[in-house]
Amino acid sequence: MSEITVGNGWFRIIASAIDGAASFPEEWGFEIVGPFRVDGALKLDAKYFPRDMPVDERVPHPWRELMALREKARTESLVWCEVCGRRGRLRGAAAWGET
Repeated sequence: MSEITVGNGWFRIIASAIDGAASFPEEWGFEIVGPFRVDGALKLDAKYFPRDMPVDERVPHPWRELMALREKARTESLVWCEVCGRRGRLRGAAAWGET
């Protein structure tokens, strides 16, 4: 994993995402590479081996799994302090926002 550029308070959110990604098929080559802050919320990025995306949304695909992990992490980061990890809330807006 790449260098983490967010506060220690979000470590547990990132660890949860890494644990979730560990259950993905090995042939995906899925790796979380970029936890960072965007507009006061946590955003995850990942690399994986590209594959054709099936039309059937019930068929697992790395991009769909990344979107699910990303949304879960973003939602959780809006209620936990990035610095200390205690409950918090988003303050400010856009690029100036912090939780």
